[in-house]
Amino acid sequence: MSKISVLVPAYMENENLPRLTKELEETLRGNDFEVIIVNDGNLDGSIQTISELEKEYEKVKGLFFNGRRGKTKAIKDGFEKSEGDIIVLMDADLQYSPEDMLGLIKALEHADIANGLRANRKDGIVRTLESRIYNLFVRFFFGVKFRDCNSGLKAFKRKVMEDVIHQLRDGWHRYLLVLAIERGYKATEIPIRHYRRTAGRPKFPSSPLKLVEGFYDLLSVKTFILKRKH
Repeated sequence: MSKISVLVPAYMENENLPRLTKELEETLRGNDFEVIIVNDGNLDGSIQTISELEKEYEKVKGLFFNGRRGKTKAIKDGFEKSEGDIIVLMDADLQYSPEDMLGLIKALEHADIANGLRANRKDGIVRTLESRIYNLFVRFFFGVKFRDCNSGLKAFKRKVMEDVIHQLRDGWHRYLLVLAIERGYKATEIPIRHYRRTAGRPKFPSSPLKLVEGFYDLLSVKTFILKRKH
């Protein structure tokens, strides 16, 4: 039986962590698994909450940062501490169902990566529109066919993460799919459920600066790939 490592980057999601952890435990019961919650310099009581969850659930591990270092670094550090043959990346905002990761894991029988497609997305109009524009750019610049490249629920075979994780720079976690496909790995996209946020706040509010930064990251990844090919 393959071991499953669920990596949960968490920044200011204290209210969501107890319920998420309980649902993960219930969903994965009977499997060989671990849940690694990466505390990204939280100031909302998450340190205590994660420590309590470690005591309550044998399968939960906490990883703590002194200051915020961002989601890309959280994923990289979480992966370094993981032991699983299958790596699941899942946001801590309760907008995804842990049960849906089982379908993604099943899909890895025929693929190296399974991406969750938010078929009926529940975010606001602005965030949904920005995401659609982002995905259009990704499809245009990189030639990938996926509709939801920045989904917060993905599953990878460990060999994929081992091959790609060292390439990630700050903000490049959104391009894990692109970098892996460029390396020749097979990816598939599976419809998943999506829910409205009920606690906490989105970490990437809309702003002209964020849009500029996002476009810069896209160009940087494209340049990185082109240089490597030549």
